[in-house]
Amino acid sequence: MRAIVGISIDIQTIYVTLGAIFGAAIGSFVAAYGTRVGTPKSPIHTRSSCETCGHLIRPLELIPIVSWVVLGGKCAACKAPLFKRYVLVEAGFALLGALYGAQSNFAITDIAILTSIALLSVCIISDSERMLLPMPPMIIVFVLGLVFSVSHPSLHLLDQLISSGVGVALLGIPASLYFLVRKTHGFGEGDYYLMAAIGMWSTPAQICEVFYLGIVSCLLTAVSLGFLRRKQVAGSDAYPLGAFLAAIGLLPLIQLLFAESQWFQRPLMQWLMSQV
Repeated sequence: MRAIVGISIDIQTIYVTLGAIFGAAIGSFVAAYGTRVGTPKSPIHTRSSCETCGHLIRPLELIPIVSWVVLGGKCAACKAPLFKRYVLVEAGFALLGALYGAQSNFAITDIAILTSIALLSVCIISDSERMLLPMPPMIIVFVLGLVFSVSHPSLHLLDQLISSGVGVALLGIPASLYFLVRKTHGFGEGDYYLMAAIGMWSTPAQICEVFYLGIVSCLLTAVSLGFLRRKQVAGSDAYPLGAFLAAIGLLPLIQLLFAESQWFQRPLMQWLMSQV
């Protein structure tokens, strides 16, 4: 406890609050970056604007979560509904930041983990919206995993390189068989780079789990959407597999970030199954 102007403030409360604030800010950038992939808009230099009327959003309208709530989820100019994507991503990262602050156990290497989580989230958004996986984030995630494996005792460089190769092979083998049968590619080129990047943060067992859960969740989503739309799922239909792989690929990173939590000390699959 620290007393500031007669008020007792728990230092952990400060960490949680700051973590939530910074997390929401990072989430806002992640949402903007992911949305602008494949468009002329720069994720850094282009000002945010309403996608309906083109109104340039003012700084006070860009406060993560708060501005969306105050404006009622509508554009300040034309009152058109704003996409909930931004506030949901901001809230998700605010929660992650708060949980990270709550553990009060910080390390310089956590920057690499948090950066990789943010960049994989960019891949989730971009692939979900435009079936595009941006190359720079995947390369950075791969390089950060490479550096982390050299500097952190919990990972070993050779194991991570093997995991990365396994990730690529898991896609390459069925893709080759698919090509022989259908004479067309079953996976996008970006999916291979994505699995290589996730593999640098995973054990061989974990990257297999990422592939399995990614494929299953993608198939279940395709079937569910087909049922809701009363449309038969065709083999030629394209679905954002990379978004599912990236989403599941966040779990090994979260395990590393919260290594001291008993929830994440269990193997990935066991932990997932125990939550069902």
